[in-house]
Amino acid sequence: MYISYSGDESQYASAATSIRHGSKTTVEYTYLGRVVDRQKGIYRNKTKGLFTYDPSTNTDRPRRAAKQGKVQC
Repeated sequence: MYISYSGDESQYASAATSIRHGSKTTVEYTYLGRVVDRQKGIYRNKTKGLFTYDPSTNTDRPRRAAKQGKVQC
């Protein structure tokens, strides 16, 4: 499993999974959304909101909302 980036300056990401069917290999893509922070693996889409994704375990988890009064960079 790996993450595929597309768009200008890597704005969007999808999780790609290679699947073997006999001698043929196909790739299935799961849309992650807009890239918020590529190094930390933070993405945003309409259904999940802001979340982190770990391709090694194929898991995602929601990001905590910023506390009121604090600015999140």
